[in-house]
Amino acid sequence: MSRRCGDVFGVSAGGSGEPRQSEDFIARAQWRAKTAAERRQSARLEYDAYLAACPTRQLLDVLTNKWVCLVVSALAAGKQRHRELARAITGVSQKMLTQTLRDLEHDGIVTRTVTPSVPVRVDHELTALGQDLAPILRSIKAWAEKNMDRVLAAREEHDLSAPR
Repeated sequence: MSRRCGDVFGVSAGGSGEPRQSEDFIARAQWRAKTAAERRQSARLEYDAYLAACPTRQLLDVLTNKWVCLVVSALAAGKQRHRELARAITGVSQKMLTQTLRDLEHDGIVTRTVTPSVPVRVDHELTALGQDLAPILRSIKAWAEKNMDRVLAAREEHDLSAPR
């Protein structure tokens, strides 16, 4: 971004000599006027996962779970029942699938619809928020599948070269 001379000196570029403060200058002045505590509070409001107290860390903890990646990827195809998800994601226990679905529902990523019938029908599907997340997690899943041979080779090489 280029600056005009008037921006640097606080004078309008039109040459009228009227003092003018750029938005940049005002933002810097406001930042300097804040105390360290106010800057920390402001940073908390902006969600920075590098900060220990940031709530995004809790969300990242949920999202980086392998079962979350697989459940969201499976639900990207459309609504499914619990048993359909369990069949699609081999190796997941009923307890883990249930907990994962509850966590995703709690975070607004999955919705659970109960249809009264005999037996009761329960469907799970992605919310709008979940649909935003699905392409990202599907890409991670696809990357893992595509690069697994390279990762296995790197692990083997590391294990062979590690001091014993």
